[in-house]
Amino acid sequence: TDTTRRALNGVYLDVSGKGENAACMVATDGRRLCCQNTLELPIKQSAIIPASKFMLWPRLDGAAAIGLATVGDAVWFKLGLGPWEYYTRTVEGQFPTWRNVLPQVTDGVKRFTFSDPDVEALGKIFPTFPGHDLGTPYIKIAGTQGKPLVISGTGRDDATETSMELTGGSTYEGPPALIGVDRFLLLDALKVGFRSFTFEDECAPLNSFDTNGGRHVLMPTRLGSPAAARPAASRQPEVEAEEAAQAPEKSGASEPNPEPESEAEAKPNPIDKTEKGARQMPKQKQQPEQDQTALDRVLAACDEAKAKVREASAALIEMSAIVREAVKESKAQSKDLASARSALDRLKAISL
Repeated sequence: TDTTRRALNGVYLDVSGKGENAACMVATDGRRLCCQNTLELPIKQSAIIPASKFMLWPRLDGAAAIGLATVGDAVWFKLGLGPWEYYTRTVEGQFPTWRNVLPQVTDGVKRFTFSDPDVEALGKIFPTFPGHDLGTPYIKIAGTQGKPLVISGTGRDDATETSMELTGGSTYEGPPALIGVDRFLLLDALKVGFRSFTFEDECAPLNSFDTNGGRHVLMPTRLGSPAAARPAASRQPEVEAEEAAQAPEKSGASEPNPEPESEAEAKPNPIDKTEKGARQMPKQKQQPEQDQTALDRVLAACDEAKAKVREASAALIEMSAIVREAVKESKAQSKDLASARSALDRLKAISL
């Protein structure tokens, strides 16, 4: 939904692959990527189809006919389904080179497997589970082989974590592990049928396959990072999926690396740049100003600038909420005024 990333505001019909992946439907928002590849698409060129209310209409069910046509300098998409014919202009732009960011499937990885009863329970628990009031409402998943999965979270004002065991049959394989993920992004994947998630460590992407040829890649939230604990009003939209997804193509990398927090460790992160924490030095370790190097002072100034930008963003978010509320009130007043005028017109028409 980020309007500055138009190429990500739709579903990519990709027919440039080979073999089993010759045709795929792909979508990403910079934090997660999902592809479906058991398809035969009757089109000869790849295209980005914008997400629209009609395309998301739940009554669109059954066999459909699709096609692309170039009219002038625009490419149009057509969907035929029963009595419906839908036309839309495709999104112009370059979709990220998504195949380059898919993590390699290796042996010996750690694996969470969620059971259907636990998925149903999490759908009811996650919206109010501690931590939902944070800008990144992440939760921790702890796994020990032979024991139930443990979900834990911390609210904005909580001093201690709240933990809960999943007793509905969810399992874990591998050495003990702890990883943080956005609860609602995880829940989206669970709702559409993804159940088993593999990963190598707490900074590696979670990789999942369903039974219908679908693949889902979800970037984790680094445990204890400033970005993970930052309130909603102060978080910044830092989705850079297009640039990040194209970075491996230039460097030759085929597997995403975790986003480092300092420039000294900087490496391209193919999918996720949303958890970029502000670099902060503990007060007890800060050098006296006279002993700081020019580089230290520059970094301190950068941190101060970031903090001010976050404050400005929080103010804009608050202002936006107030404007939306004012618009709602204005609409309600207009509706009441229209009703009053209608009643007055009916009174005038009454003959005594």
